[in-house]
Amino acid sequence: MNTQNRAVLASNGSEDGAAQLAGFATTIWRGKWRVAAVALLAVLLSAIYAVGLATPVFKSDVVLVLETREEQVVDLEGVISGLSSDASVVQTEVEVLRSRGLAQKVVDTLDLTADPEYNPVLRPPSPIDQLRGMIVAQMPALAPPAAVTQPSEAQTNAAVVTELLDHVTVQNVSDSLVFQLTVASTSPDKAARIANAFAEAYVLDQLQVKYDATRQATVWLTERVSELKLELERSEAEVKSFQSSTDLIDAETLALLDRQMKEIRDRLETARTDLAAARAFEAELAALDGPRAILALTGDALLRRLLPGEDAPLTESQRSAAEARIAQMQDRASLEAERAANRVIALDASVQDLESRISAQSRDLIALEQLSREAEASRLLYEYFLNRLKETSAQQGIQQADSRILSPAVAPIEAALPRVPLILAAAALAGALIGIGLELRRVAATGFGFRTAQDLEKTTGKPVFGEIPIIRVRDRKAYFNYVSNKPVSALAEALRNLRTSVVMSSPDRPPRVIMVASALGGEGKTAVSLSLAKQLADLGKKVLLIEADSRQGSLMEYLNIRHKGPTLSDALQADAEWQSITLHDIAPGLDVIPGGRHKKNAADLFADTALSELIEAAKRDYDMIVIDTAPVLLVSDARIIARLADSILFAVRWDATSREQVLDGINKFESLGHRVSGLVLSQVDPKGMRRYGYGSTYGPYAAYGTSYFRN
Repeated sequence: MNTQNRAVLASNGSEDGAAQLAGFATTIWRGKWRVAAVALLAVLLSAIYAVGLATPVFKSDVVLVLETREEQVVDLEGVISGLSSDASVVQTEVEVLRSRGLAQKVVDTLDLTADPEYNPVLRPPSPIDQLRGMIVAQMPALAPPAAVTQPSEAQTNAAVVTELLDHVTVQNVSDSLVFQLTVASTSPDKAARIANAFAEAYVLDQLQVKYDATRQATVWLTERVSELKLELERSEAEVKSFQSSTDLIDAETLALLDRQMKEIRDRLETARTDLAAARAFEAELAALDGPRAILALTGDALLRRLLPGEDAPLTESQRSAAEARIAQMQDRASLEAERAANRVIALDASVQDLESRISAQSRDLIALEQLSREAEASRLLYEYFLNRLKETSAQQGIQQADSRILSPAVAPIEAALPRVPLILAAAALAGALIGIGLELRRVAATGFGFRTAQDLEKTTGKPVFGEIPIIRVRDRKAYFNYVSNKPVSALAEALRNLRTSVVMSSPDRPPRVIMVASALGGEGKTAVSLSLAKQLADLGKKVLLIEADSRQGSLMEYLNIRHKGPTLSDALQADAEWQSITLHDIAPGLDVIPGGRHKKNAADLFADTALSELIEAAKRDYDMIVIDTAPVLLVSDARIIARLADSILFAVRWDATSREQVLDGINKFESLGHRVSGLVLSQVDPKGMRRYGYGSTYGPYAAYGTSYFRN
């Protein structure tokens, strides 16, 4: 499929959719009075309910605001901090206002369990309850348990709370910390009283929560401070006991001992060096032989005086004195070595003693410091909790609520429910929708009628000989006067078109007997028969109009004739000659045979040969014969008479006769071999054509066609 074809299909689809939408709208418009009647009925019923039956309900609002600013009387840290402005906090407070616990406090404060509006147990029994009671009285086995019929106090209280919450709505004003609590009640004073009770209970609940938290914190802190005090006393006692049980020095003295230890160790090292030197000198002195060698080692001045020069021999006295001196020197060296050893031993003992003292003092000092730190920690913790206890105790009388009442509730003057204008508007809308639904259902049940000749021809396959506009006159007799007195009207032109179509439908053999039928009554077939006969007579032809609808015939009403003489039924039963029952000169060239009621069944009467003989005889005197028959879907008269007609016209009422009815009516004739020659679309409404969108382009009802007629 190319692009052009797709575009054509899309265009056709859109046109069909627009046509369907227009048809839907115009169908509703045509039934506007029925729709309006249903809407008006709905409005009346809703008005009766809203004004006379509904119990007025009053609503009272109390406005609260969440305080995020905390005004501190004293600079003390609170046990419970203030609320923030987070969305979760705001939503939480909304749920608190809706909570059953808060509602329970309101119920207890106002004693709502004694109010029948909120206590269902106190209400008079409803009609359903009364009916149930009657049934139970007759059938005790169906009685509910006593726990159901006689609820406990707790169940009653819970039911009152539930009922109260059903009358309460809470909402947060958008982008703010403001809450609006609304209470509905049948009494305006009660609504305001309950709303204020809710607000006061909410604020007091916040204060109570903070007070309870502070009191619980005070009790806990008191117990904790007592425990910490005992622990502090125990720690301090351990420090004192340790100090008294040990020869404890302080850290400065221990540092002094460390310095003393270092000095003694330095002296010990020096003493050990001196000892080694003394022992080396003693050993070397003992190893030398001869005074001169010892003199070279020691350089002793006394020994030098005792010895002669280097080459001189020693005398005995000199030798003895030198040896004595050498022995003296050796003894002194041994004494020095012994003294140095004793000094080393003494210093080493001092070092060991100091090390032992320092080690013991260090251990004791560490233990003391540990005990002191524990005691100090207990002291700090005790002091902190003691201060916190004092702050918390001071806060018990200065707690502030996190919310306050911004606008207290007042008793409303007017009832909030029922909203009469809204109810009436909703009822009007609902009624209109119901009316539209009923109208569419009615139209769907009866079927959509035909609005154009093209649509009628397309559906039936039969040509449309004429489209007769509707003439709004006072009664039927005025119609014939209109046809006779307005020869240049749109109706007259439509009738002339019908006459032309009938005469020219078979140029070689023009029809002489023309039968006009319809599917149902009220289709306009009698008006078409009379008008067509009148137009044929205007051509200079002699025309006979036969009223063959002997059941509900209305031809005499159109002619404004009160006929009391013999009728067609009399002629068919040989009670009268057909010439004698003919009404002559109804119009120039137009005669009429009136129908009439008779005892014999009309179908049996028309099936007899008398009617065919009458028509054959009339052909000798008249150029054209027009027969007005009964509705084909209601009785069989028309199907019987059709055998005598040269042409059958089938009248279809504009936008009224359903498609199924038209097709079924045509089939009634053609199933017997009687072909319907053409259709007549009768009672066409020009205004309706314009409403359906045909008023600007469609045939004689187009806007440009009005200048051709003088109606």
